[in-house]
Amino acid sequence: AELQALVTTAATRQSQFLVDRRRYAESLETLGMSVPASLASRYAVAIAANNDAAPRYTITATALGSQAHDKCPTLTVDNAGNRTPAGCW
Repeated sequence: AELQALVTTAATRQSQFLVDRRRYAESLETLGMSVPASLASRYAVAIAANNDAAPRYTITATALGSQAHDKCPTLTVDNAGNRTPAGCW
């Protein structure tokens, strides 16, 4: 739940970032965020932004270490609101 909240907050901030700057941020740091210590050893969170004529992004959270064996080792959300895998949200 904490990881889902982090990714959802990042997606919300991306929407505002686009309104303010006409592009998407390319990192959590640019959004004024970081992975909390409680998650940092268990998940890596990355943003892939493409700011061409049709700006878009994908935020990916990837499980690390023993978390990689969880039911949902990777969660993603994109600028269209698509959340995958569907059964993990």
